[in-house]
Amino acid sequence: CSLLGEVGLCSKEYINREADSSLSGGESKRIEIATVLARKNASMLVFDEPEAGIDLWSFARLTETFEQLRQRVIAMHHLDPMEPQEVEPYMRHRLSVVGWQGRPHFTPDAFAALYSGSDGVPRRLNQLAGRVMLYGAIEQLDTIDAHAVAAVVADIAGDMPGVKPIVVPEPPAA
Repeated sequence: CSLLGEVGLCSKEYINREADSSLSGGESKRIEIATVLARKNASMLVFDEPEAGIDLWSFARLTETFEQLRQRVIAMHHLDPMEPQEVEPYMRHRLSVVGWQGRPHFTPDAFAALYSGSDGVPRRLNQLAGRVMLYGAIEQLDTIDAHAVAAVVADIAGDMPGVKPIVVPEPPAA
């Protein structure tokens, strides 16, 4: 129970629960981290954004665990958020890798809205862009603009605390 305890999963509530799809994202992430920690004899441990998708209680608990590990860390890397002008080339590259040929078309204000909705954090940007593409497919949009991104952000904000809706200014009336 010691490794599970390190990631906050050694309580009667979790032990008596069947480990299946009923686990939350945070619980699954903590089990993944406990699995890596179980390899104590490993010469290298690699964690990819271990704090992503977990609740605040788990985050605090894992912070304690990672502080202990940090004493033995040789190298760490943290991706800083992108600048607003980096989002468009990044998104165009990511889309071209999967065969995108300009359809749907993304307007400049869509890239600005993607930045606003993700704060430039790559993982959030990728998740938001995926949801925007799904929204565009469902709504059969030929053009993704800031309004489409704002609609998706508003939907996500309803599901996830901490996500703030974005405001898209309306063009001036002619």
